[in-house]
Amino acid sequence: MKRDVTIDIAKGIGIITVVWAHLTVACPIKEEIYWFHMPLFFLLSGYFHHQKNNDVSTFLKKKFKAYIIPYIFFFLLAEICFITIYTALGLSDKIFISPSIIIRPYGVLTPLWFFISIFWVSIIYFLICKYSKKEIWIHILSIALALIGYILYKFKIHIPLYIDSSISMVLFYHIGKSLNTPSLLNKRTSNTLWIMFASLVSLAIAAT
Repeated sequence: MKRDVTIDIAKGIGIITVVWAHLTVACPIKEEIYWFHMPLFFLLSGYFHHQKNNDVSTFLKKKFKAYIIPYIFFFLLAEICFITIYTALGLSDKIFISPSIIIRPYGVLTPLWFFISIFWVSIIYFLICKYSKKEIWIHILSIALALIGYILYKFKIHIPLYIDSSISMVLFYHIGKSLNTPSLLNKRTSNTLWIMFASLVSLAIAAT
């Protein structure tokens, strides 16, 4: 199968914008980048979502190996480096690791949130597809979760392991999957309108 270079280009744009937005130098479009750069990665992840095997345990094990194992590895690696550096500098008395960092990484470990979030998003979406007997319910549930995530954000309600953020990202994941499902887009105009509406809701949430 021929490689789709447009996906590589999209990934490249996402990576460049993430790096640019996090540079210490002034970024004139930093706010605009934050509107779309992470949703883009969830959309691209959804583009490659496959549901050939509907066995929950099999899918769960697959995603655990793909996302949680790397999360644990990089988390432990970062902590070992942190402890080693502080010990070498004679600052071992300053070493403190809060238990909360395991379920909601912060500081230099903040980027690891993506591993946790994409794990939840893929599992949630898998379950939605598995138990939704009609395509329209996948659209409805994806939009409903985005609205719930928005409400949690507005009221500053945080759920451990980034579940609150993950709920919002299911819609972007769904849009990505839909873009790689020709039958979904070609069935009827109504289905296409659902995708367009979902896209508009996504942009509204991201821009808030």
